[in-house]
Amino acid sequence: LTGERYGRWTALKISHTKDGSTYWLCRCDCGKERPVKTSSLTGGCSKSCGCLHREVATTANTKHGMSRTKLYSAWLQMHRRCDSSYVPEYKNYGKRGIIVCERWGDFQNFYDDMGEMPPGLSLDRIDVNGNYEPSNCRWATWDEQGCNRRTNKFYAFAGETHILSQWAKITGIKRGTLFGRIVVRNWTVEKALTTPV
Repeated sequence: LTGERYGRWTALKISHTKDGSTYWLCRCDCGKERPVKTSSLTGGCSKSCGCLHREVATTANTKHGMSRTKLYSAWLQMHRRCDSSYVPEYKNYGKRGIIVCERWGDFQNFYDDMGEMPPGLSLDRIDVNGNYEPSNCRWATWDEQGCNRRTNKFYAFAGETHILSQWAKITGIKRGTLFGRIVVRNWTVEKALTTPV
């Protein structure tokens, strides 16, 4: 792909591979450089470093009249996590190659795809290593999001696999107790889940 253009990106060289995917170091027309997944380039999901999104967002903000809503805030924060290297969350999103699909550069498209933001829910990616796009996003509770982190450790027992907080709800044993049994004392999962407190 060296020298090829994709939107405002110009592919410079292979950056690295991760989880079977190749990332290309790309330079945006505005001068910023960052690694972008090959499929995001060739599939049209990524067309700029975020400057295109910001330009579209500025235009959208003047016409949709929803800039003070929670839905708009969720859309804006999604872009910041992926496009703004100065925000703390960027290291877990944009720096990892997570992008917002080009369609969602326009707030109206995001609204059309996701609808109103239900009370008590927030935007969540189904695949935590995937991009922000219609097929990979949902409205979820904080508990659902907590169970959907890439840092979670899962434990299998009796044909079921859950994280500790889920096992705590199922067994009635506090999460801290389960953590102490399995991680600190090195009990088997079966013993930790079946031994009465």
